Amino acid sequence: CLAAVALALGLGLGFGLDRSASQDLRTAGDEGNDVSDPLGTLSTSTDNPGGDRVGNLGSGGSFGSSSDPQEEQEYEEEASVPTTSPVATTQKAPTAAPSVLAPTILTDTLASLLPEGQSEQLQQLLSDPNSPHYAALQELLNDESLDLNDPSSSPLNLLRIQQKFALAALWHSSPNYWADNDDWMSDKDLCEWNGIACGASFASSIDSTPPPDDLALPEVDPPVTQQGVRRRRTRTLVAEDDPLYPHTILQIDLHGMAMSGALPEQVLPMLPALQSLVLYGNALEGPLPSDLYTLVKLKHLELDNNMFTGVISEDIQNLVNLESFYISENNFSGEIPSEMGACTKLTNLWLHDNSFQGTVPSTFGKLVNLEKLYLNGNDVTGSLPKEM
Repeated sequence: CLAAVALALGLGLGFGLDRSASQDLRTAGDEGNDVSDPLGTLSTSTDNPGGDRVGNLGSGGSFGSSSDPQEEQEYEEEASVPTTSPVATTQKAPTAAPSVLAPTILTDTLASLLPEGQSEQLQQLLSDPNSPHYAALQELLNDESLDLNDPSSSPLNLLRIQQKFALAALWHSSPNYWADNDDWMSDKDLCEWNGIACGASFASSIDSTPPPDDLALPEVDPPVTQQGVRRRRTRTLVAEDDPLYPHTILQIDLHGMAMSGALPEQVLPMLPALQSLVLYGNALEGPLPSDLYTLVKLKHLELDNNMFTGVISEDIQNLVNLESFYISENNFSGEIPSEMGACTKLTNLWLHDNSFQGTVPSTFGKLVNLEKLYLNGNDVTGSLPKEM
């Protein structure tokens, strides 16, 4: 302040401050603005440090407003008050990284949630700017509601971190915007995002209305065009005693959302309680992620009417709670794995319109709850095994 006043006095002696300019300075002082800060750039607010000045800097490079731009310019020349240096004291700290420690701690925490082999792969993906995992990490770093420096500070905080990471990676794995994505990546609770259901709010039934014409199945005998055949035993799960249960994601239903791209690896294991994954009627491609088969609580897996490729892993035997498995109208190939016979709770098995080869496994005789099996539109040969 003393330097600014001395500089102003020096300019006044050198060039002569006229009476009107002196009056302007006195007026500014009467209004509560220090001579060293005629435009109010140093004023702060406890509610909003810096006010709107940071935004104004980006739009025009000036701070505050003046009814007379010419007067403001003369004012700055006469007083020679620096207006750029105070900005650092009023700018809001960047939110991308709340702490220098946060990215490292968060990366290590996420990796620790996976088995050793997968954790190393995840570490690499988190450092790859081109991966959806890296983009998901940035989403977490921008979320001020999470305690990132101590992710395990509470079980709920850790749950929210791993679930948001999974959903954000899923979101960023699709190169195009989805058909209905208003809630995604918003400040809403994850359980309020479109297509997400948590805890006691999860009902294991979905809308049984027929799909639009472009999702209709091919004519077969008997016809399956009424995908109301997706009927299930409707029930609402009762909340468990675990206090985290109401916040735990149990269902992802993003059917017909115009999703594209491949499902990312090292993401789905972040949702170990998932019971229903419904992605039919999109443009998803590539092989199924190998860690999909770690979701042992899955009851409904609906991936039909996409462009998936590859084979069905023998690890399908891990999904012992599976009741509905819809993978029809894709580009799966290879033989139908005999390990599928371990999924004894299956009631609906849609494998039609793929490129499966070989014969129907004899282990299908163990599928005692099976009500509907569709195999048409494949290269399967032979007859049904006598065990069926």
